[in-house]
Amino acid sequence: MRGRYIDYSVNGRSISRVNNLQQLGTISLLNKWKLVDSAHATEYNNAVARVNGTQPVSYAVTPSHSHFWHSDYTVHHRPGYFFGLRNVSTRTVKSENGNGENLKGYYLTDGATNIAVNGNEYYNIFPVWDWNKIPGTTVPAITTIPQRTAWGVNYGTAAFSGACRIRCMALPAWPLTIIVLRRAKAGSFLMMK
Repeated sequence: MRGRYIDYSVNGRSISRVNNLQQLGTISLLNKWKLVDSAHATEYNNAVARVNGTQPVSYAVTPSHSHFWHSDYTVHHRPGYFFGLRNVSTRTVKSENGNGENLKGYYLTDGATNIAVNGNEYYNIFPVWDWNKIPGTTVPAITTIPQRTAWGVNYGTAAFSGACRIRCMALPAWPLTIIVLRRAKAGSFLMMK
């Protein structure tokens, strides 16, 4: 999250709902975590301040880089920006659709990147978005977006999607197969102070 806004690429079918990226409901969850994990109460209070807007989105952000291999998701967070990277493998399912929602999100799990400074850069943009130009993805120039089977049953086809971190550099990588294109993609994050 950046301030009160969640990364669009991890939203699933709810990406198509108005105002959904704004996650003010996280405040009550953070307050509950403080009760369970009092050793980190200051961190939770700082997060609440960023979400409710009493402090800027950069307030008390500790520089970090994490790759969540169970979900094929990478987060690179600095006081000045947030960078999220979403991939898919045989461990994870592609972005779901259902109930008539997220009908154009076919490519959301193919290396989508969410780069945010203020957090609201993608807020409610989706009705006018060009869905074959999702940041970070390699998508053919098409006018009709394919649709997959509804309800999150579409697992990735590649066994590998991952990352490694060596001192001040992190390298995520993933295979890419789109129609007739088969390539490997990679990114890099340099962790400067």
